[in-house]
Amino acid sequence: MSIDKKNILEDNNVITLKILSGDNSMQTNGILGLIILLADIFAIFKIIKSAESTVMKILWVAIVLILPVIGLIVWFFAGPGDKALKL
Repeated sequence: MSIDKKNILEDNNVITLKILSGDNSMQTNGILGLIILLADIFAIFKIIKSAESTVMKILWVAIVLILPVIGLIVWFFAGPGDKALKL
């Protein structure tokens, strides 16, 4: 059984190129995750600044933290606080 050194070098180059080029889906997921994180922080800030009772604020913050995407959507349509982008 002989080992073809040329094939090994080509395989290593392909692996190296894949590592260097990165995975675009990882970059997209990272950006999407960052957007969701920023939106959740915005929602929590708005919940805390709202006129709701402390118990309701804690409940809404817990919902947004436990269910980041769904909690954010539910808060936007039904939650306390002004949804405007003024801080």
